[in-house]
Amino acid sequence: LVEGRLPAGGLSLLAGKPKAGKSTVARCLALAAARGEPWLGFKATLGPVIYLALEEKRAEVRRHFAAMGARDPDPVFVMVGSSPADGLARLRAEAERRRPVLIIVDPILRMVRVKDANDYATMTAALEPLLALARETGAHVLLVHHAGKGERADVDAALGSTAFAGAPDTLMVLKRSE
Repeated sequence: LVEGRLPAGGLSLLAGKPKAGKSTVARCLALAAARGEPWLGFKATLGPVIYLALEEKRAEVRRHFAAMGARDPDPVFVMVGSSPADGLARLRAEAERRRPVLIIVDPILRMVRVKDANDYATMTAALEPLLALARETGAHVLLVHHAGKGERADVDAALGSTAFAGAPDTLMVLKRSE
């Protein structure tokens, strides 16, 4: 999807502290892919994007994309609200219908709804269907997730199980600084 960074048919995790800009980064990627424009200076593949905004209001998401310059012809299909019990099946059907190059789940724990995000086996099982979705559709699946408390760094930055770092092809950690 993004040359040398995010593979087609791959899975990535974008982790960061609250209000660090995770959703903004994800939306910039969505718009870049929808237009076939570079993202962070790297060539992006042109194609439809599915963006699941699972904890925001529709008006806020619409306003944010509009502020970024999104237009009606941009093929970014936004779904807002809580994920239904059959959310993964619906996402798969939508992916088969729209043939996206990118699927963004923001945030991942609102979709998988596990009892213990710290349990490796539980999280591995919860992330497996999303990895399969990426591999089978050829879309890149970006999971947005929160970083843990304290000064956890690099692969240990994601809140919860180390499965969050082990499952994706690419792990991106967004950090705030001066």
